This record gives sequence, structure tokens and C-alpha cells, in this order.
Amino acid sequence: MESIRTTKKKLTDLHIIYSDQFLSRKSAGISQDSVMTYNKLKDIAEVSKLSEIPLHASRKFFYGILRKIGLPFNFLYEKPGILWLEQFSSLSMKRRVTFIRTHDIFPITNPEWFRYLTTIKFYLAVTFQLRKDPVLIFNSEATRIEFEKFKKCNGVVLWCEPTKKNTSLCSYCDGCGFLKSRYHKKYAISVGTIEPRKNYDLLLKITERAEKQNIPLHFVVVGRYGWKSQKEQKDLKQRSNSNVTWLSNACDTSVSMLILNCAVFISTSINEGFGLPAVESRLQDCNLVLSDIPVYREIHGESNSVSLVSLSANPELWLESVIHQSSREKSSSLAWRQVYRDKCKKQTNELMTRLQATNSGELLGGANE
Repeated sequence: MESIRTTKKKLTDLHIIYSDQFLSRKSAGISQDSVMTYNKLKDIAEVSKLSEIPLHASRKFFYGILRKIGLPFNFLYEKPGILWLEQFSSLSMKRRVTFIRTHDIFPITNPEWFRYLTTIKFYLAVTFQLRKDPVLIFNSEATRIEFEKFKKCNGVVLWCEPTKKNTSLCSYCDGCGFLKSRYHKKYAISVGTIEPRKNYDLLLKITERAEKQNIPLHFVVVGRYGWKSQKEQKDLKQRSNSNVTWLSNACDTSVSMLILNCAVFISTSINEGFGLPAVESRLQDCNLVLSDIPVYREIHGESNSVSLVSLSANPELWLESVIHQSSREKSSSLAWRQVYRDKCKKQTNELMTRLQATNSGELLGGANE
């Protein structure tokens, strides 16, 4: 296999389009993935011309209005070798976007999780953009399979590679406040926006059973306010008087520290595009209890430190897995980490081959050939 270092010299032209407002929303999973993808491409690609095309602050008001009504204003950019980082949206409805980072297709497959207008705009953006046969850069094989149920496509898989975060605590977020006040207590953690897809109803049932059985384990939920989640938010606030703490404003540093010091990481998600918090937890040698969904089977599998539990299982079975994993000593995930990084390197080489083909003007070979 050709090394990344050898490949770097052959890439001569790359244009990355993104909105600075989007990349600054680091608390969102998709934004974090895009930032990591953006930084990775800058690291691996020695390009003679790297065009970063942000939506500058001076244009935000004008572009903001266009974005609200869904107009595809990025038709202003007509350059080959375009990489669009923000998934499908009205912003990516451009004539020649060559590569699109694709995180999920949930607004189409599960419209009940989203606002009606969001689903319509997403569907139109996907339909419009796929007519140009771009290379889709999927964040997992599970996402690619799910996407191809909707439409055959031309794509590659590129897992996200988390980077080390700053370790100094801040003085204003509730995550850092929790670390300072409850740092010595044993707790389980769940990380994700408060939305229906994350299945917090199941997690709260697990916490209720843990409280009834006097299990000496606190539960920490880290997640900002989401959409269609009024019920979940109300339930979380009610449970916050018992064995649950909800942190809705935790900085990246505190989330990383909370994961590092937890007894077990829990994810009860119904579906995930990638599941970045679970990967970050595994890289920090945490024990995990995850829902048995395709992306978790793909990336983690089941092992001594990872329990995959069916979504149809009752909360009692979930609690047993949580107790089991929280009572285990953390063990090194060195072997898994090496496999993960080797897989990322292989995927990166494949993506670089596609970028090279675009640079040299070769036909990439689309899904419609």
C-alpha cells in the first residue's frame, strides 16, 4: 500500500468549502466530525493551492437570509476538486461539488425525529446534489449501507479520528463545575444531544431501576438542548433530584475529562451515523455499554470491555450490563486502537486516490456508470 507521505506530493489542488459558523459549533457531533476531517485533510495533503472558502462574518447576514429560505447561494463557486464538509444542505446545492462529507440520512429515513421543513430541505438538497454524481465521504460503512437503500451512490468510507483536547478546566461551564464538585464519586456517563434518536427514555428507566435497587452509581447525561425533545428535557430535570445529573452546557475539555474519569460509558441510541463519543471513550480505555446497532457492531464489536445490548431488551438487562462493566477495572484498548488507526490509514489512502484522480482530471467512475 502506498504511504500517505508518498501520496502527499502528488496532490496539487484542493478546495475546501465550509461555513465558519458551522465549524465553530464544536459541541455538535457533525461539526466536530467536520472539524476533524478538515484538519486531517490539511495535514495529509501538500497542496500548491489550498482554497478555504468560508462564509465570512461580513456576509453572514446576507447569506443567513438566503439560507433561511433555502436558496443555493454556493453556485457562486465554480472550482474543480471541491470538498464540502457540511453534509447535504441548501448550502451544498452547488453545480460542481466533487466531494461531500456524509454523516447520515436520518431526515429521510426517520423524518419523525426532525422538523417537517428540515426533512423537506434535506431531501431536496440530496436529490439535487446526487444528480452531479459527487464522491460521498461516509463516516461509517453503516451509513453507506443505509444511504444505498435510498439511492445508489459513488463513495468511500472515512472514519473520524479524534484529536487530543486541552486539559485545563474552565470556570463557566457546568461540566467543569461537576468535575470540581463530584470528582470523587463513581458515575456512568452518556453523551449526546437531547433528541428522540438518542433514546433517553430508556436511559432514564435504567436510572430508575438503579435507584430502586440502591446501586451506588450516579448517572451523568451530557447533552445540549435538541429538537422535539420537550418530554426528554422535562424527565431529565425531574430525575436530576435523584441519581441523575444533566449537564447541558459542558465544554469540550470537561466532556473529555468526564469520559476519562467515568466508571462506564452508556449509549442507548436507536441509530447513529458514527457515534463519536463512544469512540472517544474507547480510545481512553473506558468500559462501554452500547445499543446493538450496525455502526457500533462495525466499529467496536463485542469484547470484555464492550457490551452490546439489544434495544428490545428490558431495562433490567441493560442495568445488569451497566453494573458489570462499571465494576470491571479499565483495561488497555491498545489492540483495538491499533486496528482502528490502521483502518483509518487505509481509508485515508483510498480518499487520497480519489482526490488525485480529480486533480489529474481522470473520470472517477460514478454509481450511474
